[in-house]
Amino acid sequence: MKDIVVKILRNRTRYLALWLGIQALSLQTFSTLASAGVSAEHDFLISTTDQWLMPRYATFTQQARQLALSADAACRDVTRFEPVTVQDAWRGAMRSWAAVGWVNYGPITEGNLKSRIQFWPDEKNLVKRKTRELLGASQPEREMSAEQLGQKSVAVQGLNALEYLLFDQEFLASIATKDSASRQVPFCRLLTAGSQNLAEIAADVEQRWKTSFREQWLDADYEEQQPHYLKDNLERVFGAMVASLEVIKSRKLAPAIGIKAGKGLGKTNPWLLESWRAEHSAQNMRATLESLQALYVAPASFSSYLLKKQPDAKALDGQIRDAFTAALAQTVPAQMSFERAVKAGEVVQMIELYNAVGDLAQLLKHEYAPAAGLKIGFNANDGD
Repeated sequence: MKDIVVKILRNRTRYLALWLGIQALSLQTFSTLASAGVSAEHDFLISTTDQWLMPRYATFTQQARQLALSADAACRDVTRFEPVTVQDAWRGAMRSWAAVGWVNYGPITEGNLKSRIQFWPDEKNLVKRKTRELLGASQPEREMSAEQLGQKSVAVQGLNALEYLLFDQEFLASIATKDSASRQVPFCRLLTAGSQNLAEIAADVEQRWKTSFREQWLDADYEEQQPHYLKDNLERVFGAMVASLEVIKSRKLAPAIGIKAGKGLGKTNPWLLESWRAEHSAQNMRATLESLQALYVAPASFSSYLLKKQPDAKALDGQIRDAFTAALAQTVPAQMSFERAVKAGEVVQMIELYNAVGDLAQLLKHEYAPAAGLKIGFNANDGD
């Protein structure tokens, strides 16, 4: 009887070992086939879309909804409205938009959505003029819905219009006068409609990525109709990243600190900074650079793509990583906000940021792109 039991146990052991071996072989075969069928470009697009892009759109949607909730809560009693109770929510929404607002591909390119989220630059101060006109035309008994606001000028929609309502000192003083109730009712209706409109746009963009655009963006079979489709998409991401650096340099910094191409330093102008009313311009640039840095070092993203194409490019990869660190170090105001620094003529740190961002852009355009075999198209913000 004892011999029979031993034989049974031995057979069970053999069968278990055989079964585990088959499972291991199956997994290895599946892994090999899967990796063989996914190109470096496809791997890049899947990873960056799912691990980098989608979470940032989700964060923007969440922050926009929080802004809408904060505005609604603050306006329940218009006579006791305090801007500070909504200002932090605006800052959160602005930072989350700065992290993903530079993306120039996907649903955001349709229906003027980007301008509806942020109307900037605004060199003619249209946000102030159009918002004042809208408030002047409003009657206290009339409602202003998010849908109605969405049909109006982009200058009265989005983050910059909300910044005007929440941070413009002259405007806030005007609604705190003796006739405050009649002024605050239309103001609150515009504030709640504007924040709700923003939340709806954010949710719409995120949902369209989830339901349709993601599948199209990652569709390897599309290469049968359009050769190099996946690499073209990768180059669009790369081009957007470089263009965003050029925007920081040539549009968010140069006009405010008086830098003109070939003419050196000229007159400074703090009102040309991106979020001058909220004194939030440095934080916007930091959020963008942090987002770009995270994209560069993310798994299967630009850093690993470079090393797949050029295994001996570790020195260049290190230079780019160091350049991100150097640029980010200049986005933390040393003593005062960038807006106050420009007013005081203390722009040394901003010039350092201008140079650091320029150095990073040059590395990506002239060193990374050829090493990784990428093409980059012309963009209107290119400072070369």
